[in-house]
Amino acid sequence: MQSSTRHVLLATLGGQPQIVTLALDWLLEHSIPICEVFVIHPASYPRLQQSVERLAKEFADQRYTFHGQERDIILHYRVLQHYGNPIHDIVDEQTADGILFDIDELLRSLKLQQATIHFCISGGRRMMAFFAFSAALLNFTHHDRLWHLYTPDALQEQTKHGAIMHLPQDSGVHLFEVPFQRTSQSLLARQLVQQTRHDDDRAKSQERERCEQVYKYATKRQQEVLRLIARGFSLNTVRQELQIEQSTLTTHVGRLLARCREVWPSEHFRDYRSIHHKFAPYFGDD
Repeated sequence: MQSSTRHVLLATLGGQPQIVTLALDWLLEHSIPICEVFVIHPASYPRLQQSVERLAKEFADQRYTFHGQERDIILHYRVLQHYGNPIHDIVDEQTADGILFDIDELLRSLKLQQATIHFCISGGRRMMAFFAFSAALLNFTHHDRLWHLYTPDALQEQTKHGAIMHLPQDSGVHLFEVPFQRTSQSLLARQLVQQTRHDDDRAKSQERERCEQVYKYATKRQQEVLRLIARGFSLNTVRQELQIEQSTLTTHVGRLLARCREVWPSEHFRDYRSIHHKFAPYFGDD
């Protein structure tokens, strides 16, 4: 392992805080001079909050005790975000993309600072490990390492939920490197990712412009119908909410569908469900 003036440990975090300290102890035991630790986690929920509080005790005043000696090790909390909004869980493509982008941004920032990264991907949601692996492909040099923490079955219950945060050297707990092929074409891979994001952003912008064309063309009453359909209401519920006759609602929906067909000439708008599909993201951005 190449010596560096700045070795940092990154660790995904869930309800098992001991994963962070056991990984750190193993690295220190193997003479890797970790000076900073970044714990990466979604926005807080009860078990996660307990993990954060348990770790805070281990790094009180940014001092960490290893084999009875205190070391200066800075602890950072990295709450995963999507465009500035905290991510609470991985529930759809948007949150998944947000997590990948956020981890990628952190790795890229640390590499620009010429840090050597040790990334333990054993904590938290399994999907977070996948995102970490993907981000590492784009950013890691041959100095950086992905690690998995192995804990013998006999010790897993003993250490669970941070009951034990440190173990003796002969416990059998250890890190092993997650193998992956570092590519010399990482710059090309990054460019492809950035181009994909650019294309996605452009497509979303075009969709929003088309939605605005339909919305601005509509009458005030049709706009109300459009909003309710976009929120997922059935036509019967829309009629009841607006207190209008079925024939009137049918006319409004028909004119909205006709306008949508003009704006999206290559797509099929069969019924109000097609309107919901197109406009749910549009009003969801408001």
